[in-house]
Amino acid sequence: MEKIRISEDLCNYIESLHYETNAMQDLLARMGDNSDNKLNEFWMNKYVEKYTEYNLAKQQLEKEYVTPQFGDNAKSWNLDFDSREVEVELRSNI
Repeated sequence: MEKIRISEDLCNYIESLHYETNAMQDLLARMGDNSDNKLNEFWMNKYVEKYTEYNLAKQQLEKEYVTPQFGDNAKSWNLDFDSREVEVELRSNI
């Protein structure tokens, strides 16, 4: 496992999007089909916007940090919010 340290600002931004997205997802699950359709639609639209922003931020992180260092050798990666490090799992060369 390889590690890449990223800026505190970028890490905090992605972390906040992560928690906002999860909170909205939980809210929508709790609301279920029992809520007003307009209210459901409002929160679903907010969720889609935030989810899109979150995924675009993760794509940008991968483009700027993971791909330049590891290219196609990166199998997967995970951002550790506490350490501000991207943990990269590399493909085995078998």
